[in-house]
Amino acid sequence: MALLSVVAYVAISIHLCVVRRYGGVVAILLTTARKALSLILSFLLFPKAFSWLYVWGAVLVLGSILVSSIYRKQKQQRTLETQQLEMKGNVDQETGESPPIEKNTNSDDTQSSP
Repeated sequence: MALLSVVAYVAISIHLCVVRRYGGVVAILLTTARKALSLILSFLLFPKAFSWLYVWGAVLVLGSILVSSIYRKQKQQRTLETQQLEMKGNVDQETGESPPIEKNTNSDDTQSSP
């Protein structure tokens, strides 16, 4: 039990050092890579029946993460564009839509000269 506590303390300390030095994104990427490596080593070291369903599962999980990431990025881009238009005064603040383009009804031909 003491050995587990020491190993956990060292692991958490290293993780926090990575976060401090390189940032949270790099720390999460390292954590994910470590888990993926553990999974791959598990298949290599311990014999078990391999099924293509494992591959399909990985494709579905990684694909859904990719789609979610793309959707979130596009949503942030739309929000940023809307905020920029609001700052210029070109967007209705209640509906978030651009006002319709008004046509000039006063043409030179219809105006009467004094």
